[in-house]
Amino acid sequence: MNRLLEAARSSGHVHRELARRARDAVRRPIVVVPPVLGVRLVDDRGRTMWGATPRLLFTAGQTLGPLADARPDGHLAGFTLVPRLYERDVLGGLVRYLERIYGAREGEDLFVLAYDWRRPLAEGARELARLLARIRGASDAQVDLIGISSGGNVIRSFLAGDPDEDLVLGPAIGAIHRVVYLGTPHRGNVGGFGYLVEGIQIFGVRPDGPTLQRRCPSIFDLLPHPDERIFVDAHGDRLELDHLDPRTWRELRLPGHDRPELAADLARARAEHLRVARVPHPPSVVIADRHRPTAARAVILDGALVIPCASCKGDPERYPYAFEPGDGVVPAATMAAAPGLSADGPWWVNTSEHARIATDAHVHPLVVEALLSPHKPVPRERYLWPRNPNLRGVVPPEDPEAPEDKAPRPLSRPSDETAR
Repeated sequence: MNRLLEAARSSGHVHRELARRARDAVRRPIVVVPPVLGVRLVDDRGRTMWGATPRLLFTAGQTLGPLADARPDGHLAGFTLVPRLYERDVLGGLVRYLERIYGAREGEDLFVLAYDWRRPLAEGARELARLLARIRGASDAQVDLIGISSGGNVIRSFLAGDPDEDLVLGPAIGAIHRVVYLGTPHRGNVGGFGYLVEGIQIFGVRPDGPTLQRRCPSIFDLLPHPDERIFVDAHGDRLELDHLDPRTWRELRLPGHDRPELAADLARARAEHLRVARVPHPPSVVIADRHRPTAARAVILDGALVIPCASCKGDPERYPYAFEPGDGVVPAATMAAAPGLSADGPWWVNTSEHARIATDAHVHPLVVEALLSPHKPVPRERYLWPRNPNLRGVVPPEDPEAPEDKAPRPLSRPSDETAR
């Protein structure tokens, strides 16, 4: 059923034109880097810890077992809802679209990184370096990367090199032709801070904050940049509290403030932000959503922490100063902070939710367009895509940053100057 629906959706003129352009293009190998929860995990006996529907529904909490008890076992295509008939898509739809329209073949010139997304970003970066070494061999061929949400942060960590210098990553920048980021929090995300404090709902199970701190330390690496001041008072005024300082955690008596490893986790997160900011970056394309109120601040009320929730009744009205435009989970400002971005900025789309950006049928053709995009902009009058905001990365007419004539804007493309 999934494949029938995908074939029907991709039969229109836009997709046929993309397929024609892909056949005539110089195509490079593609590596997709999944986000947190995007890779199957199995234990030492080969039993699925994350990625099987029964586990998802009934024992999702076991996904967050001790780090030593699991290993990656390929990307998560989807969760089967009706056996042999229908599944809830995760990465399968995007991979199949790249095969159908772009002409890539999984295992030949299309690869999905399998890594343990619970571990620090630098460990995922090492796995990416090893995969690229196998793909490129002794050649000087370049590769295109697609980073989905936190998968983009793994790419940033890879491009910054190996912090422990126990693995030679090689000329990381020179190995990459272009990076396509889907909803990546380049400067971190307050939502990650909320997960470490309040826990996260995984269907019927909600691991608490300290459990996530111990068993999913990668979330620390997704905390906001050290320069950000995420705490505000009841009036919305910024407080000079450093969220990456363990003394702040003790002062606010946050969950896990007395955990012995906390200081090291926060120090690693600080160092990761500073490390990735120091290196050059290949041309990049950002595909992201900024159409929903999104929490960007944490509120301190009478010494107690409140993390506002856009979907919680009354929070946007009660704490208007705590919200910014975004996709409901990640603020637009942090997604737009990608280095190597063209002067035209991100390609803004309207998706159903942050977690679905890689499954959105309207996003898939934009990913291929980003891979095919030339360094020089295509003149608007020669642009072949239909002017339909549901099918292109245009600024929607209701967007306050739309041009005055309200006409759709063509997709941005990296300029020669940006590429250099």
